[in-house]
Amino acid sequence: MSGSSGGSYSSGGGGGGDGSGEAIDCYKLSERVQLSSPVPSVIGSIRVNDVLDIEVQTHSGTPLLMVMTNAKSIAGSVVPMNMASFLACIDKGVHYMAIVLDIAGGSVKVEIRPKK
Repeated sequence: MSGSSGGSYSSGGGGGGDGSGEAIDCYKLSERVQLSSPVPSVIGSIRVNDVLDIEVQTHSGTPLLMVMTNAKSIAGSVVPMNMASFLACIDKGVHYMAIVLDIAGGSVKVEIRPKK
């Protein structure tokens, strides 16, 4: 895959909100989503309840939330409804993980939540 990895994503603007005028509590932000573009050779080795890392990678100028194994293999990406909030929180230094909830064929459901 092309693109750059690492570094921080600048979300612009000030205090990470969801557009409603309310501040987001980054340590309570969580969401259940399907893994997008799952990598078959990687998801074949993950199991329900596995804990995977979330990393921001920029591809063609667009920040993506990549789901990574402990071995730093890309399992796929996630596109949560609260993407802007997750990016703002990550930019503030909050780290997130993806817990594998369900695997059905090539479909993987995860819950994104803050690392403790």
